[in-house]
Amino acid sequence: GRPAPPPHTPHTPEGLDEEDFFVLESGDAFLPDHRWRSAVAIPRQQAAAYVTRRIPHFIPVFNWLPKYSPRALVSDLIAGFTIALVLIPQSLAYSLLAHIPPIHGLYTAMVTNFVYFILGTSRQLSIGPEGVISLLSGAALAFDSASNSEENYIIRAAILSFLVGIFTFTLGLFRFGFLNNLVSRGILHGFITASALIIAIEQLDSLLGITTEEHEFFKLIECITRYKETNVVTFSLGLTFIALLVVFDLLKKGSRKYLDVDLAMVPSPAIVVALSIFLSWLLDFEGQGIAVLGKASGGFPYPSVPQLWHTHGIRELLVPAVLISIVGFVESLAVAKTYASKHGHSISSNRELSALGAANIAASFFQSYPAFGSLSRSYIGDKAGCTSQMASLVACIAVLVCILVLMPIFAFLPYVAIGAVIMVAACELVHFDFITLWKMHAWQEMILTALSFVSTFFLGPELGIIIALSVSVFLVIKHTTMPSIHVLGLTTYGKWKDISENKDAKLIPGVIVMRIDESLFFGNVGQLKQLFWRIERLGSATANLFDTPSLEDDAYGIVLDARNIHSIDVNALQTLKEIIADYERRGICFCVAKWPPALDKKLQRSGVVQMMGREKFFNSIRLAVNFIIEWRTTEQDREGRHRSPVRRGSAFRSPAASP
Repeated sequence: GRPAPPPHTPHTPEGLDEEDFFVLESGDAFLPDHRWRSAVAIPRQQAAAYVTRRIPHFIPVFNWLPKYSPRALVSDLIAGFTIALVLIPQSLAYSLLAHIPPIHGLYTAMVTNFVYFILGTSRQLSIGPEGVISLLSGAALAFDSASNSEENYIIRAAILSFLVGIFTFTLGLFRFGFLNNLVSRGILHGFITASALIIAIEQLDSLLGITTEEHEFFKLIECITRYKETNVVTFSLGLTFIALLVVFDLLKKGSRKYLDVDLAMVPSPAIVVALSIFLSWLLDFEGQGIAVLGKASGGFPYPSVPQLWHTHGIRELLVPAVLISIVGFVESLAVAKTYASKHGHSISSNRELSALGAANIAASFFQSYPAFGSLSRSYIGDKAGCTSQMASLVACIAVLVCILVLMPIFAFLPYVAIGAVIMVAACELVHFDFITLWKMHAWQEMILTALSFVSTFFLGPELGIIIALSVSVFLVIKHTTMPSIHVLGLTTYGKWKDISENKDAKLIPGVIVMRIDESLFFGNVGQLKQLFWRIERLGSATANLFDTPSLEDDAYGIVLDARNIHSIDVNALQTLKEIIADYERRGICFCVAKWPPALDKKLQRSGVVQMMGREKFFNSIRLAVNFIIEWRTTEQDREGRHRSPVRRGSAFRSPAASP
């Protein structure tokens, strides 16, 4: 009966003409309130101010750089240079895992660090070539053995980096940052540990000084069978470099405890690489039959468009790109969140995805391969005093200087030194926390960790990550499709508690009180009927058919405590109507307590209120139980029977009784 509202007419402020207005679509996926807004007419001056305010949100460097303290510059310079001393040798080494020339590892490090400096929201995350991602990239790029030339590897690497960047950026654009929670920590640890061992095995040929075409587990078998062909000098050098790296790591861990100094920022890989280059130049390693990197072309990389018209390459690289993207952003977000929590600042998972995606897209134009965040370099940068992404810019400049000036020096770098750096770095990725899981009796997590490890180590990283992700998704689906329902009993102090957690909570004979502890939607409502049946017949939603029923009396009334149902969709409402109709057909009184007022309109429109009657909705469990007992008594009187299984005014009507 209300009059229709007058049509809306846009108001033009004084001093502005209508031509000063235009339509602005502000439904942006990056808006902090996450809502799509309709087109509104606003003044051009206001639009310009709005865009100016939003730029720091989209491009974080414009947010923190104007407020950057000069006092932090010294710390970031030291941190950036320290990161570069680790980043440069790792980039040279990890590029060999991806089967591309080492210079392209430096291109990857330079471009990704520069883009992340502009777009990254984490202050301590260091991105660039990373061991597991390099291993997955190498496996993906070797799909066609007939055309595995160096040039083809470079072309495929750029295509792979572009696909990884597009997929990662799209996830961030459409706010899929929550996907990093889909992967179980145990499954991720099992995959990373197996990948670390594979990375170490891939370096056995360079450590032993032999040549082999096998990979992964089969390379281990071949190296064992060909141990008599070992180059003793190369093997001795490799053990020496590994020992130096291990000693450095032990000193770092024990320096604070025993020497009262912190050596965590010491770039041990850079020291070993510099020492190996000096010894190679001094003792002529190449002349003694020790493989060295050889002449490597330097110079600034000229941008070129990835050859996306190679449709065959795109088809073969599409699935690996998705897998690499998922593994990369899960690892990167874990590291970013760790340091954000440590230093008390926040990050945006969605904008992190967009930043990582943009970095890989930009890198693809410079003949690079996929890169994500590194735990080891982030740790080193944090210990060195990193306070912002200014450290990434410093590292980028240091890598650029290396590309332009220092590449002739790396011609003396022996492969055995690269292998030693990779092997020690891979060992740091090994993470088995079985002792903690054993103490917690987390048997499922232990089994998942072992399954992920075994499948990755024996079947390869690509198939291993597919199995790991499939198991994670299966567990998530299994959990979400099983709603949490608990049977409540009345305690001696008048509260309704879960009978499985409170021994003093007693059931009301003939009345079942149950509570649903989550929202209901099409994904979990399919199990609702079966769970209600189990509770009615066996007394628990988790009981199986072989368990002894815990209910002594047949139920004549059901009370649903709905206070924790925060949302419900049409599928759940239809299922609820079917359950209620079944109870009415069987002569069981069904009541609802504490139904959320926000969902009242949905309930009315679905017809549930009309089916049950408004009198069966209550503000407390106690009132609902009283109603059922009185209803039962009335029904018995109507049938001419005066004996009731539960005496009116029973013990649950204590003065302290409350829902």
